[in-house]
Amino acid sequence: MEMWKFGDWKAYTSLDLLAHVFDLRNPKAEISGSDVCDLYWKENDLDRIVRYCEGDVLSLLQVYLRMTGAESIAFNESNQYEGAA
Repeated sequence: MEMWKFGDWKAYTSLDLLAHVFDLRNPKAEISGSDVCDLYWKENDLDRIVRYCEGDVLSLLQVYLRMTGAESIAFNESNQYEGAA
């Protein structure tokens, strides 16, 4: 966040926006954070919650790599590592 805000006072930028700005695939597009409560309490679908959280981590990693000029990492549709992109 410190790298993105460039000295501005804002305290929040969505990971979805950053992924879009850097033209990155959003691995968590299937659900949103507001769906997690129902997935847990009503559907007991922990696997989808895990995939959602993994998507956050992968998105954050890709944004960081782009911001630092490092080589991107390729992931398949199941968010499995495929090597350098």
